[in-house]
Amino acid sequence: GWSYEIRHVTGIGGKLIIVARISIPCAEGTVYREATGQEDEDVSRYGDSSSNAEAQALKRATAKFGLGLYLYDEKADK
Repeated sequence: GWSYEIRHVTGIGGKLIIVARISIPCAEGTVYREATGQEDEDVSRYGDSSSNAEAQALKRATAKFGLGLYLYDEKADK
């Protein structure tokens, strides 16, 4: 099955930046997609900065596989 890992975590200018990699094994080998997520380190919204940045990175990485693209469609009925 597929897996993911956090490849890098850093703080820059008050932002927490996370790089996540999704791996999917297939007959030709393992296919990878990476993406970043960021959040203010002093977040005052729902969740905390690390979980919000990680969720954003995972959403972006899965979109690179073509999954969940409807989440980005502003015209879609929600």
